[in-house]
Amino acid sequence: MMCLLLACLEPTDSLSRRTLDGVILTDISTAQELLAGQAGLTRIDLILPEGDADAALHLEPRLPAGYRVIPAAAGRTRDKMTAGLPCKSFGVELVGTGGRIVLIYNTMTFSVVQRRAYLVRCAVWCYTARSFLVLFW
Repeated sequence: MMCLLLACLEPTDSLSRRTLDGVILTDISTAQELLAGQAGLTRIDLILPEGDADAALHLEPRLPAGYRVIPAAAGRTRDKMTAGLPCKSFGVELVGTGGRIVLIYNTMTFSVVQRRAYLVRCAVWCYTARSFLVLFW
């Protein structure tokens, strides 16, 4: 069968090149003629108006038996990826809280260690309990 090529899409980057590899944009009747002896069409992509759920409902009864309208795979993938975000962000918050606890603990421990050396020096110089209270209050 002879076909007339009207235009060719030239991808600008490698991602677009991989995406368009093996893709033919044509009307449904031409696709059915081209694939007559093969498996046939596996998928027809539709772009429906944004936020118009009724368009899909009106289209569904007109389809042949066994066919249905389903959302694009990219949307399902996005939903799967974002489904775990609350759990992941909670985990990041816990890790951050643990890090803060370690920093506060280390700061307080360092402060006590430095104070201990100061108290030892004071004890060596024979400070009394009363003079300690005056120093720290």
